[in-house]
Amino acid sequence: MIIDMHAHVTAPESLYVYNAGLLTHRGAHGRGQVGATDEDLIKALNSPVFGGSSHLAQLQEAGTDMQIISPRPYQMMHSENPKLTTWYTEEANSIIAREVNLFPKVFRGVCGLPQSPSVNPKAHLPYLEKCVKEMGFVGTLLNRDPGECGGVETPPLGDRYW
Repeated sequence: MIIDMHAHVTAPESLYVYNAGLLTHRGAHGRGQVGATDEDLIKALNSPVFGGSSHLAQLQEAGTDMQIISPRPYQMMHSENPKLTTWYTEEANSIIAREVNLFPKVFRGVCGLPQSPSVNPKAHLPYLEKCVKEMGFVGTLLNRDPGECGGVETPPLGDRYW
């Protein structure tokens, strides 16, 4: 069995429109939602990406049996308002969980955490537990620089902070 351990979600455009909306109105219009249907997810996975074949076709072309997918790190907005980061992270993880459910023999999910330099990492443990126990994720992303080089330094990974 060939397993690709590092890949990112191919989502419908509505996820990225949602992200842009959060950044534009800074949460003033409320949380909102992505609103993608299962058909939207299937279409995204079967549409050409990066000028080539679709996500699912590329897996077949490479002979990959299973792929571990996570949110796209550059989209996670960790240096933004923690409320916005939480909303986006939950929506992105929901898309991943739904794709895993649609293609259980192809995908496994790695969840993102709504990290922020102003929020203690322990605060994310209940959400991580939900992602693993209720949503079926097999791992999580950990951003060791949630301040995103914005002047707020986070201790090294070996520090008790983590």
